[in-house]
Amino acid sequence: TAAALKRLKLFCSQGVSSRYYWQLSYPAARASSGLSPYLKFGVVSHRQCLDAIAPLQRGDSGQQRSWRPLVSRLRWGAGMAQRFRYLPQLELEPLWHCHQQETRLNARQEELYRRWQEGRTGFPIVDAASRCLLATGGWHELNFRSRAIHASFLTNLCGIDWRYGALHYMRHLLDGDCPIDHYQWAMQAGVTTGGGQQSGGERGGQGAWTRIYHPGQLAVDRCDPQGVFVRRWLPELADLTNDQLGQPPAMANYPPPMLDYTSARADRLAWLQQRRQGWSRGGFSAMPSDVTPFGASRIPGSCLDWCQEHHPALFPEGLDPGSLDREQQAALESWFMGGRTPAERPRSSRRQRNSTMQQLELFGGERGD
Repeated sequence: TAAALKRLKLFCSQGVSSRYYWQLSYPAARASSGLSPYLKFGVVSHRQCLDAIAPLQRGDSGQQRSWRPLVSRLRWGAGMAQRFRYLPQLELEPLWHCHQQETRLNARQEELYRRWQEGRTGFPIVDAASRCLLATGGWHELNFRSRAIHASFLTNLCGIDWRYGALHYMRHLLDGDCPIDHYQWAMQAGVTTGGGQQSGGERGGQGAWTRIYHPGQLAVDRCDPQGVFVRRWLPELADLTNDQLGQPPAMANYPPPMLDYTSARADRLAWLQQRRQGWSRGGFSAMPSDVTPFGASRIPGSCLDWCQEHHPALFPEGLDPGSLDREQQAALESWFMGGRTPAERPRSSRRQRNSTMQQLELFGGERGD
């Protein structure tokens, strides 16, 4: 705890907080707080962080602008932990049953998966993220934008089930936190979307629920315009100009792109559209009878004794979606609108606001533990 509080104090006092808002999308800036592993392991609480950053509201303009996204990210993490408490199947299944898919990888997918893990896709921004994760555990340098591009590439362009990405991350991320990371993976894959929600392009936004980022020069220009992050992790590209780092020329020591972005994107959009047509209200995935972690058979020596029998103290009962009436189903769906918490969504009807399914307020109102 002392180490966590020291890092929190340094973040608030050394000027990082002033540039957090402006530079968090740039992995080379190292603008993140670095608190995520400490939050994940519970050695510092969300409320301790909130108390420490409260003075930022009265700081310089940069600190004031940084305070809101900091609070938003703390709220997001706590909110997802609560959702997984009531729907623990989200570790193993997509939110909606219509997004179930064959998880066995064919030979080509196995090759794509391996190259993505090792940082040999031929897309520098993706490969830099892969190598950063393996070398550092990703907790400080692999920021949210890099993770989003990295995840979208595997799921949307390679067409590989999001659970394979979550498996890799939870094996290597020092700050890997199942409720946050698993659901983020599912979001990037577009499988948290129900019927009637539109597909989007490379950029998110209201109604844009398919996050397919362009992994080429566009991503480098937006996230690493000076090429600092790419050159740090791909030294073989150090001599290229910035405008070559998204799509390098043919080189002996760096592979060509392993897929065509345009055709892969079109295939994914068609797949998602077909799946979403099968959506029905209340169609949440149920808790599987077998809670063996996904991908355990791929990891030799996995210890699985703990999940072979039911332990109520270890696995408290979740919510049974099949037992909910129409109003309760609508309230449960509201927990997942756009991946935002109810407090961050535009206000809905009085009927929804007065629903019997209420999110516990962690950062205001009643403060019961």
